[in-house]
Amino acid sequence: MNDEFKGYLHDLVIILHQKYNDTLQLNTKETEENKAFRVGMNHAYYDVLDVIESQLTTSGYDVNQIGKITPQLSKKATLK
Repeated sequence: MNDEFKGYLHDLVIILHQKYNDTLQLNTKETEENKAFRVGMNHAYYDVLDVIESQLTTSGYDVNQIGKITPQLSKKATLK
């Protein structure tokens, strides 16, 4: 994986991790509808990260060069 592509993927994964982590923030005043939306967004970001990791792996890329792409569901995402 060349450095430019690796840098692009790294930045993309960081942005998606931030958005994923935002959906983990509990709000005691949120409505059931808002909670359902937030949880749905959490699963959607998880799915996107999982697809990215799966596609890189099946294409022969070493995902360890990027870090931990797919988080443990409902846990804070980090590249470590």
